[in-house]
Amino acid sequence: MRERKTRPVVAGRLGLLVAGMVLAATTAWAQGGAPRLTAVDAATYHRLKVQAERDPAAEAPTRVLEAAAAETGAPTVTTSFIGLDRLSAANSGFIFVPPDPVVAKGRGRVLEAANSAARLFTTAGGVLATKSLQLFFGAPPPAGSDGLLFDPKVYFDRLGANPRFYVLALEKRGASPAAGVSRIWLAVSRGPEPANLEPASWCRYAIDGKRNGGTALSSWADYPGLGVGADKLVITANQFTFASNAFTFAIIRVLNKATLAKNGAACPALPFVFTFQPSAGAGNGTVFTIQPVQHYVAPASSAGVANPVYLVNTVFGASSVYRVWRVRNFPPTLQGPVNVQAAAYGIPPQAPQRASSLRLDTGDTRITQASSGDDAGNFSAVHSTVCNAGGGPTESCLRGVAFFVGSGAGGALTARLEEQFTLGLAPGDFLFWPGVADGGSFESGFAFHRSSATTFLSSFWAVGATIGALTVGTCPQTTRRTGDYIGAQRDPVDNRSFWFAGERATVIAGACQWQTRIIKVTP
Repeated sequence: MRERKTRPVVAGRLGLLVAGMVLAATTAWAQGGAPRLTAVDAATYHRLKVQAERDPAAEAPTRVLEAAAAETGAPTVTTSFIGLDRLSAANSGFIFVPPDPVVAKGRGRVLEAANSAARLFTTAGGVLATKSLQLFFGAPPPAGSDGLLFDPKVYFDRLGANPRFYVLALEKRGASPAAGVSRIWLAVSRGPEPANLEPASWCRYAIDGKRNGGTALSSWADYPGLGVGADKLVITANQFTFASNAFTFAIIRVLNKATLAKNGAACPALPFVFTFQPSAGAGNGTVFTIQPVQHYVAPASSAGVANPVYLVNTVFGASSVYRVWRVRNFPPTLQGPVNVQAAAYGIPPQAPQRASSLRLDTGDTRITQASSGDDAGNFSAVHSTVCNAGGGPTESCLRGVAFFVGSGAGGALTARLEEQFTLGLAPGDFLFWPGVADGGSFESGFAFHRSSATTFLSSFWAVGATIGALTVGTCPQTTRRTGDYIGAQRDPVDNRSFWFAGERATVIAGACQWQTRIIKVTP
């Protein structure tokens, strides 16, 4: 395996939280409540959040970063422009909170998506097109919020003969176990630089996201993951029942990427979808939010392992285990998990914000992004965790982990921890919902939400020991939910810069709303 340069962040151990779980879905509690779907019920989730505020086992990051003036040669923001927002008429009428901003940078285009629209830019920030996700995919019109597309993911795939943009969104329609509909919408650009968001520039597909139809476990797909390898497109999702929003299974779906991407002359038929359900029993919190790796470099093949794609998940709640998976060959097979021991992690406490008693939801410990710039397939992943930066109440910090992967006898999957760190700021600063763009032999780039009792909801970035503001909030957010993920990708042209998309709370049309910004950071 090729060794990668160690990033100048420090390893740290975090405390363990209560591990008891009731495996069902959450609804929001108290003020500000859009529902969160996770592996525990609302009462358990609330209890874990309250316990996290005074977790006696939570340890400080061994290095606390402070925002400071950039040194000569430090990474700098070289491009910055406003993205989608909550109320703009051009966004075709957002109604969902949180925004879930994501970004993909191609050769000459930048694509952003958020709930529930997409916008295509030039690399300088010129707006080429904006469409609601509904219109972009040609999905049936919603009935109010029922059937409105949500949870978008975008990615520019540079691997193979046909580099393409990929866009993913979900649809849930109805609440009946028998008649409820779940669709996974997928769009593939018909070239590396689409001119617009019109049907002629994209191939669009609808994949059935419903599982266990006709049973008590009849379920719909939520919180998708999108990853690629040399010849595979991997889509993951958590499934929740139509009847009660109870968590059932994490599902992995694999498609032939080479077939999808060979679309310059005509859109191919949707290739067969290979589906894997790693857990035999419903409600297994050790198999929750399996995040596929976004490979910037094709992972090496080996004996019995052709064109692999890697995946990773945490154990829901409190644990010190990461679970690594691999999809290999075609037709594909699933290997794993390999359990990798690391420092303990746990549910983070809710974040305060300036001028408001409403605390913001920092989510759970699920992996929010995984990426790889390594030709061996070694990869990095990030998530939120509990920490204590200065005594007293705890904070939410970022946990970053990196793994060496490979093959043993008979092509068996192997994985071990390469690196781990906990990124924190000053006491009282809360960092959550991170993204990562793996730098391979370079420094990796991170983006994350930030809030405190003296600041508003904002987004920041970090490359090495340098951190900076992505977009700074100006007012207190009036809903508890924030974006459930954030955008991070390495530039495919210079192969060293990073593109980030993040959100802030700011005044639009006389009310505090969310707004996104896109930046390029150049080391």
